[in-house]
Amino acid sequence: MVFAYFKRADLSLWEYTRFNFFIALYLANDVEEDEEEIKYEIFPWALGKMWKEKYPSFLKKRDRLLRQIDYKAIVSRRCSDEIMAIEPDHPLWKRERPIHHAGASRSYMRDPEDDGYPRGPDLSPRYCHHCDSARDSQYDSASPASLSWFAKDTSNKGGSDSKYRGMMRSLSVSRSVDG
Repeated sequence: MVFAYFKRADLSLWEYTRFNFFIALYLANDVEEDEEEIKYEIFPWALGKMWKEKYPSFLKKRDRLLRQIDYKAIVSRRCSDEIMAIEPDHPLWKRERPIHHAGASRSYMRDPEDDGYPRGPDLSPRYCHHCDSARDSQYDSASPASLSWFAKDTSNKGGSDSKYRGMMRSLSVSRSVDG
């Protein structure tokens, strides 16, 4: 969804930043998830230790992105498939998640002992009662085994990234919602 938002907003490659990623991720979470508290976890990752002072401006930037994409925040399965087809063998598309960590989170499934307060990058992930071991945590199963899951650096001129930049520029993400 993040990449679709970037394309719909007609962002330049230099605007494909970590901060803009988190803004788009937060918007995607607004669109797809019922559980409000889970998305608050994004704040400490995006804004750092002083996130409580910074989050109001973050939300204004999320609203600006929503306007910039003409309020078309739904991303269809077809659009997602087109995005995945850019790099069909990428490890992210091959990850296997336990069924209890798939799909959207719903408020009725929330752990009653979870206070909902964001943990951020400095604390361990919340314990999952459904996973058998630390190896099968939602974070391990949602992440590919290799560390190559992040987007490639598109700042270098030429090399293997030039093909990647060309694909990113040529992809036309539909601005309309298709079923």
